[in-house]
Amino acid sequence: MATSPQTPSPAAPGEAVLAELRPFLREVRILQPGQPPILGGTPSRENVPLPDGLAAIPSQRWTVTPRIEAFHRDRLSHQSNAELRQEEGVELLDFIGPLLARHFAGRAGMNVVELGPATSTTVPTALKDQLAHYFGMDLSVPFLERSRDLLTEEGYRIPSAYPVLGDTFHTPFEDGVADLVLTSCHPPFVSASPPDMLQAMAEVRRILKPGGEFWLFPWTPGEAHPAVEAWLNSHFELVETHASPLGDDRQLLVLRRPVP
Repeated sequence: MATSPQTPSPAAPGEAVLAELRPFLREVRILQPGQPPILGGTPSRENVPLPDGLAAIPSQRWTVTPRIEAFHRDRLSHQSNAELRQEEGVELLDFIGPLLARHFAGRAGMNVVELGPATSTTVPTALKDQLAHYFGMDLSVPFLERSRDLLTEEGYRIPSAYPVLGDTFHTPFEDGVADLVLTSCHPPFVSASPPDMLQAMAEVRRILKPGGEFWLFPWTPGEAHPAVEAWLNSHFELVETHASPLGDDRQLLVLRRPVP
């Protein structure tokens, strides 16, 4: 007797998200379900070879302990979404945000990674018409939970925006997936030891597509270890620089991963 073909059951929402994001995150998994879910993945194991003069400098990587997470959760519990949006500051809201919107006007289908956004939504808001995917990666779960709330709030929703739990020194992203990587006032690029800063920069280069851009803020010429500056100059092309409106020689560097 003939039987009619069975209609395949639709994929669960979580399975659909995982299928969509598998090309971007190593062994992607859902850490917290929701709309959108908080994602995780397998960290990279690549370590940048250290140039002469850096190998003897000890690592001083900052991490998020349960005590720090408890502090973040308590602080965020006393702040409204409106207050969090207002505290982002002039350098993000009035400087970097408008620059992003102008620089990428007319682009579409961009995959953007922001490292250490905390609860900032300036980057995905400025690029909402250009985005295919936005990944805001942080090491603090309370920040990721609140970011999800901010990115899905009525009137502020950013489609295809995903919070990701990860470490900037060994991110869970696949090689060559990002059109743009941006970081603003993130400790691995501001206060880390020179070897650690170099490792963070190497991770950025790894996850960028050839021709993809790295927006690094703040950068003060002459402050970084000479070996870090030399590595940056030899592995990225300088596109442009912009002086911070607050002065103090702080710059936004716009860099590009060279196309072979």
